[in-house]
Amino acid sequence: MSARPIATTRSAAGMPTARLAVWWVIASEIVIFGGLLGSYIMHRLAHGAWAEHTVVDARRALPVPASLPDEQACMSFVNPLTALVLVRHVLGVRRGDWLLQSAGGSALAGMVRRLAAIDGFRTIDVVRRPATAERVGADGSGAVIDTSTQDIAERVHALTEGRGVPFALDCVGGATG
Repeated sequence: MSARPIATTRSAAGMPTARLAVWWVIASEIVIFGGLLGSYIMHRLAHGAWAEHTVVDARRALPVPASLPDEQACMSFVNPLTALVLVRHVLGVRRGDWLLQSAGGSALAGMVRRLAAIDGFRTIDVVRRPATAERVGADGSGAVIDTSTQDIAERVHALTEGRGVPFALDCVGGATG
């Protein structure tokens, strides 16, 4: 007997949820964790295509409480690993380095700021609105540039005493100002 529940996506917007998704188990050949049938699980698709239904290995299914919103469930899986791998393994940011990141108000940026506090590097968060700048700056963990009122290049030059930043994460993928 294989450990393969058949699952369908759960999406508040009614849209297919892509490679990492919260799935609702609609059939199961195995009982684990007290049974997966009718429960929600997190699972990453092995292929790069969108899917509304899939067959998953139950040993790789992470049960998710039905009360946990999809966004939080997926974020709890993806963002911490993304922050850790990008900062420590891809970029190799070291103690004392500066790292600039767009989408400074995002959950991922917040995780990078917490990692900065642990690893001892400094962050510059780029945001687009005063309210976001105030919220991000309230924790005192790094510098914030609000592009609605500040020039990125001028502010980075001032913050880094003319040295600039050796590392940047662009989570926006478009215009930042």
